[in-house]
Amino acid sequence: MATKLEAARNLDARLKGLARRAREAEAALAIGLLEMEESGLFREFGFPRVGDYADVELDVSPGKARALIDLARKLPGLPGLAEAFRRGEIPWTKARTIARVATVETESYWLERARCGTNRDLEREVAEAKGERPKVRLVVELGEEEMEVLEMAVARLREERGEAVPLGEAVVELARRGAMVVGGASRDAGRELPPEVEDDDVKRIPRPVRRHVRARDGCRCRLCARFAWLHIHHLRPWKEGGSSCDPENLVVLCSQCHKRIVHRRKLVLQGTASRLEVRLADGSKAPRVVRARAGARAGSRVLKAAGMRKARRSARSTSMARSARRGSSPLARSGARCARA
Repeated sequence: MATKLEAARNLDARLKGLARRAREAEAALAIGLLEMEESGLFREFGFPRVGDYADVELDVSPGKARALIDLARKLPGLPGLAEAFRRGEIPWTKARTIARVATVETESYWLERARCGTNRDLEREVAEAKGERPKVRLVVELGEEEMEVLEMAVARLREERGEAVPLGEAVVELARRGAMVVGGASRDAGRELPPEVEDDDVKRIPRPVRRHVRARDGCRCRLCARFAWLHIHHLRPWKEGGSSCDPENLVVLCSQCHKRIVHRRKLVLQGTASRLEVRLADGSKAPRVVRARAGARAGSRVLKAAGMRKARRSARSTSMARSARRGSSPLARSGARCARA
């Protein structure tokens, strides 16, 4: 095990060195493209726009070329960001995100956030700082027939609403309707919590406990943040006396993290659900992003983004009312049944 871990660390160091050099090249490319645009030298090759030159001669898409040029134009006013970008400490995507909100006074803070978080985490924080709703990019490749089907569905939705619905909003609405049809549910069901978490030992965990655990963890894996193919993992195995009724002994993991990472001891989970610690096989700390995700408490931000917080409050109120009539909560009744067993 130690040999494999050492080999993994050596390969990791080599790949990180390659990635850093690639980021340094991206920074030089951004500055060079800005110079090419400002000088107009791309026209000497017969190109009307610098984006056309980048597309044909550099194999860089016009969109990326424009983003790099805009970033390079902002760097003189942000010396700290410019230096970190030039040295390859952060990729151009994170530098572009920071440049949207950073000032000379705040760039050190945003650089630290960029170093310890993912692109998506950084984009979410910047959007919140600017008072905007965080957005997630989705790139889909479709065949001609599939594209025709999508365009027809979007056109019908726009006719139904009588307005030019943006493509992203239209796709989400169509997906929501499709999910309701597949699930055989009503329109209101689309605002409920996702389907039951899958788990090899699911029968050992009472349903109220399962629902509590997955709602607390935002219906996503505590290690990689995936939403699909979820299991519930016992921090202390039930075969060793670990409780299946105590939410603090249970966390949500995806099938890959559960079976291939945790059960194979690539990562070791210690503590409780509210104070979860993640370590490598040799006892050293796991990567910062993994620790940050694992340490996340209830997924209120995820549930809010999915428009389900109101549904949870309504469901909780209904559950409390029923519990008041019966004299206890579903979670408490499950614990009582386990205690009696």
